Amino acid sequence: FPSHDTQFGYWNGSSWVALGNSFVLTTSAVSTVVLRLTCANSYEIWVQGASVASGTIRNTMVASVGMVRLHGPFGLNHFSQIMGADYDLRDANYMQAVPSANGFYTQGDGAAADINETVLNDDTVLALTTAGHKRTFTKSAITVPSGKRISAAVVNARGRVSGSITNARILVRSGTTDAVSANLGYSFGFETRSAMFTQNPATLAAFTQTDFNSAEFGLEAL
Repeated sequence: FPSHDTQFGYWNGSSWVALGNSFVLTTSAVSTVVLRLTCANSYEIWVQGASVASGTIRNTMVASVGMVRLHGPFGLNHFSQIMGADYDLRDANYMQAVPSANGFYTQGDGAAADINETVLNDDTVLALTTAGHKRTFTKSAITVPSGKRISAAVVNARGRVSGSITNARILVRSGTTDAVSANLGYSFGFETRSAMFTQNPATLAAFTQTDFNSAEFGLEAL
């Protein structure tokens, strides 16, 4: 299989600066890459569970992270799943559940089918035109692998604001209990926002498989 050197680096304000040694990724194989980054301290990279690069990060290099850029050589690589967390991800799984039908809250215009998960598509949308209106959806079920637990439910919502709507919040409903994110800060052009829910709002404990599968997610207009 063809392979290419891969390099970890940081942006110094005007150019990319390489950190540590490079490592090889095979372009015709599926690889799991894990980066652990402690700002102003250290980093380490694992490929298929094996450590391939590590080093020290001085405070003058990286004190905080505003953006991570992933780039494949000559378009030969793509990233099918990307996770970020403040805990070790080396044995983590990413599972996606997409909208399937309307849930408890049905205000606004549009339906679950208007949320297109195949390609990035802003032609069909859900519209909440009144402040305080909410819309939630049921979703496809997941099966948690044996020995695993749900660390968090992450909800992604691509949207924008206009007219009297100036903001929005991501909403998760479990049983009869709602939990909402911080204000998403949407602008007048479509942008993607995310919110992480580490607890089932109905129990204030970690989501179980049953909890997650019965929970609904959606948006509240502000």
